[in-house]
Order: sequence, then structure tokens, then C-alpha cells
Amino acid sequence: MKLHLFNNVFIDHIDHLWIETGSKIIVVSSNEAGELETNPNCLNYEATVSDLIGDGRTMADFISDTIDLTGKITIYADPDAYAEIAASWLKSTTNMDAGAYTNWMNIFKFASLTSTKDEPELFTALQGAWASATAFDYSSKDFAPSYEFLLASAFADVDFSKKAKLKTLLTKFIKREYENVILETRRHIDYNILDKDIQTLIGGTTYTTDISLENIRTTFPELDKFRSSFYRDESTSGPNESAYHPGTFTVDSKIDISQTSAAELTSLCSFVDTALLAITRSSHSELNSLTADQVSKIWEARGWTYGESIRTGEITNDQYVAAVNEIIAQSHGLIHVPFDLRGSILTTGISYLRTLKVDDNTGELQKYTLK
Repeated sequence: MKLHLFNNVFIDHIDHLWIETGSKIIVVSSNEAGELETNPNCLNYEATVSDLIGDGRTMADFISDTIDLTGKITIYADPDAYAEIAASWLKSTTNMDAGAYTNWMNIFKFASLTSTKDEPELFTALQGAWASATAFDYSSKDFAPSYEFLLASAFADVDFSKKAKLKTLLTKFIKREYENVILETRRHIDYNILDKDIQTLIGGTTYTTDISLENIRTTFPELDKFRSSFYRDESTSGPNESAYHPGTFTVDSKIDISQTSAAELTSLCSFVDTALLAITRSSHSELNSLTADQVSKIWEARGWTYGESIRTGEITNDQYVAAVNEIIAQSHGLIHVPFDLRGSILTTGISYLRTLKVDDNTGELQKYTLK
């Protein structure tokens, strides 16, 4: 399972090696480099961490250089190398002690076993890495820490020193949540567009099988709420399973709600609420008394509370505090972590940190805050 380090940099087991479109990799493995030796997306391929760091340098030099890189980067490493890098980073940037680190690695192990596979050599290496890990001072470097530790810090003190980083990340995550709801609604419509009731929902007056990207906005006028200035009807991402995921507009995503006007966003969200209500009622007749507003609050949109701030840039300070408090108040689940990103965030850890906050266990919570 991959572990987030900082910015858009992750570390993962060497067995999971693959190069995502638009990303770069760094490899630390005794395996033969093969064709990766000449692959322009492989920034470095070394056998050990010492080789990766280089003569006369320290882990801090390697990490500092990596912080300065841009774009998504995954470090693929053998178990011992993975553990050495991860333990040093956590020891350097959080207030963990040995017990807290052991607990966090057990959380990581559980998440890995339930979502990827058993990697006993990696788990053993991680558990044994703390004692020999060297801590460094990265206070002079500007980096975005992991969401888990940003939240722990905010739970302990909502005005903590890296508050601006969390505020920016919450804005991105809530925007992604909103876009997920919009895209899932549109996916349902597109998949069922030859259903008579769906055609009525999207403004059709007469049932038709004459559908194309050239005529759907006129044939079904409600779809014109998905304006071409912020939504593309055609797929830009290739594989069907990723066509309706948030991302970069016109590159790997159909939508960018920051490109809407205030009126366009209001109209779009209102239609999505209406569509979700109709879809919910059609599947659950006992819920006919539900309103569009109630259904909206059940989904990730939760009433589109932050819509205008996200459309124009970033949530306000008051909204930032409200969002943190919503996470704390949300029992039996997790909010403000988009579903499509949960594989790269240690959500099990966040549920633990939230429990520490709710139980007022400030001493233990403090161990997971950022330095």
C-alpha cells in the first residue's frame, strides 16, 4: 500500500511498480533496472538508500531535493528502503514517539491487509525502523504535509502553524467531493439515457432513440445546465471506469466547477439535487416524502455549503473551522475525503485521530501532530 509523504509524493512497495500517466517514479531496489534505466519518467534507479542519497549527503538532502520537484512522484522501494525513508520522515516531521509510531504502523498494516495484500517483509521492516531512523529539521522547507497529520494538528489546535496548508487541501477535497456527486449523477443519466423516465427528468418531451453528443443538449434541455465552458460531454480520459472521475478539466476529467459562474453553479446543483431525488424515489418508494434538500445532504454534496467559495477560489477561515468541526462531529464514517482518493489516504488513521479528539485524549493526539 502506498504511503503519502509530502506534496504529491508517495512511497510504495517495489512489487506495485507502475508509472501512472503524467507521473514520475524513483526506484530503490536491488532488482535489475531493465528498461527503466532509460525511461524518461524514471528520475532515479538505485539499489540502496545510500546509493540514492549519494556520497557526502544525508537523507535530508534527498528529501529536500524531492520536495522541490513538481508533479506526482512515487518512490518504489524494497522493504528496508521503504521503511528507512518513511520512518525518518515521520520522525522528522511529526511528534510521534516509538509507541505512537508502532501504533501508526499497525494501523497502516491493517489498511494494507484489507485493501491490497499481505507484505510481511515490509511490515516487519517498518516496525523495526524507528530506533535507527534519523530525524532532520525541515522547518525551512515549504511542503504540504499528509492530510492525516494536518487533521491531527487541527484537532489539537485549529489555528496551528500549517493551517493554510489544510485550508487549501480542504478546499480541493470538498471541490472534488462536489464534482464526484455531479459526475455520478451525470454517469447515471448517460448510462440510462434511453430510459423513458430519465428522458423526462432531463427535459425530453417525446421519447427518442435519436441521441448523439450533437443533439442531447437541445433534445434534453436540462442537460444544457452542464455548460461546455466547464463540462465536456465526451470522455477525455480513455478507460470507461475513470471517465467520470474528478481531475484536470479536459485532460482526465469532464468537469471543473471553478469555471462556472455563480448562476451556472446554482442551476447545476439544483438540477443535481432534483435528479438525485428522482433517482432515490424510484428505487425506494418508502422514501417518497424526502425532499431534494434532504437527499442532497445525504450525498457528499451535503447541501453545497461551500460551493461559492470553492467556485471563486478557497474556503473562508470560518468555513475552514466549520469543515474541521464537521469531520470531528461525523460519527460512523468520514467526510471531506473524496471516495476516489481514499486509496492514497490512511482513512483508518483519521478515524483513530478523530476518536482521540472526541475522547479528549489530548496527550495521545499531540503525538500525531506536526512539528
